[in-house]
Parts: sequence; C-alpha cells; structure tokens
Amino acid sequence: DIAKKIFEHKSEILSELGDDVIWTWDSPNIDGFGVRFSIEDVYDNSNREIIKDYFKNWLNSFVNTIRPILKEN
Repeated sequence: DIAKKIFEHKSEILSELGDDVIWTWDSPNIDGFGVRFSIEDVYDNSNREIIKDYFKNWLNSFVNTIRPILKEN
C-alpha cells in the first residue's frame, strides 16, 4: 500500500521537504501533503513569477523526494 510506504519514511520526507510542508497522513480522512507559502498579495501580478517559481521548485523537490521511495521493492 502506497500510504503505508510513504508513512514509513515520514521523518526522511519531512526532513527533505523542509518546514513548508504540511503532513496530513496522520489526519482522519485526509492523506497527503500540503505546502504553505507566505506572500503579501497572491493577486498582485508582480508576484506571479515568484509564486510560479516557488511551486515549480517545490514540486521538483517533492518528486525527487517521493519517487525513490515509491520505486523501492
């Protein structure tokens, strides 16, 4: 089961993804990850590239962290 495999690597995943990750695998009815990003105005067009870059980098980090775990066995 994928959730079990992910949960077994919780400390490693949290360490690699950093303080911005929100781990919800322990919550009832919600299995997954979230991320928080503080920015003054998400609707300000001058922040558009900053926001896109943040999520692009975070997504790459997420994939690079999770993919090897899922490929085990």
